[in-house]
Amino acid sequence: WGVVDTWRSRVDNMQSSLRMCLEPDSMRFRADLEDFVCLSPGMCIEYRLRQFHRYLAQRNPSTSVDALTEEVVIGTAMRVDAGQVDAATSGVFIDNFAQDKNTRRKGPP
Repeated sequence: WGVVDTWRSRVDNMQSSLRMCLEPDSMRFRADLEDFVCLSPGMCIEYRLRQFHRYLAQRNPSTSVDALTEEVVIGTAMRVDAGQVDAATSGVFIDNFAQDKNTRRKGPP
C-alpha cells in the first residue's frame, strides 16, 4: 500500500523509526544505511544520515540518543521547508509534489 495508502498521511512516529537506524547505545547511524526517506502522497522527506548526524553533532556536541525527538527530526524538516535551515547543511531534503509550479525541491538532487 505504501505511498498510496499511508495511515492518515501522518508522520507522528517518524522519529521513532529514525531512531531504529542508530547503532545500539549510540548516536551514530548504522554504517549500512545511507538515507532515510519518508514518502506521502504530497511530499518526500529525505534524511542523508551522515550529513544529518554531523548537523546534530555541530548543534549540540553532547547529543544523546534521546535527542532524536519529534522536535529534532520533524522540526528540522519543517525548518528546511520554511527556508530557515539549509538543506545541504542539515542533510534533510524536502520535495513537495504539489501541483503548484512554484513549489521546488529544497536542496540539491
